[in-house]
Amino acid sequence: MEKIYAGIGSRRLTADQLKICRWIGYRLAKRGWTLSTGAAKGADQAFAEGALRAGGKVILHLPWWSYEKEWVDNMCARYGDRVIIDVLDPKKDKEALHSVEIYHPAWYRLSQGALKLHARNYKIVKDVEIILAWPVNNSGGTMQGIRIAEDLGIRVLRLDDVKMLRRIIRKLKQK
Repeated sequence: MEKIYAGIGSRRLTADQLKICRWIGYRLAKRGWTLSTGAAKGADQAFAEGALRAGGKVILHLPWWSYEKEWVDNMCARYGDRVIIDVLDPKKDKEALHSVEIYHPAWYRLSQGALKLHARNYKIVKDVEIILAWPVNNSGGTMQGIRIAEDLGIRVLRLDDVKMLRRIIRKLKQK
């Protein structure tokens, strides 16, 4: 059975934090884990780059086809069928769109683009075993993913918790 985790986080991580995300993505791919993420700059792309360099598979959940197009096209060209693209379809992904109303504290103020970005968060986390999340504050898409995961009973490991991060690094260093 395929083991899938979500790697999500802020677009505003430091270079060192992004390096850690790449390393975690690499190590988990070497252990046979598939990454589910959103292709956003920052943590999402770092997790994916690490996983793909290690020979792993990545599922990129996009809110629309042109989202982060240059980076997505580059990953597809370099890594081929190990990059799986899943684009939000408003006709088929009604559950994901409805999730925004359930989990976002101000869903009624969102633009159509923001609504799709947050609906994509549901798709990223709904079918995973565990979530690695690196938020930099308690708002935005990363927190939306964490709220959804917690409600669905999916374990969330927050990388902004230094003790948790050290435990994860220690465990991944083991063979």
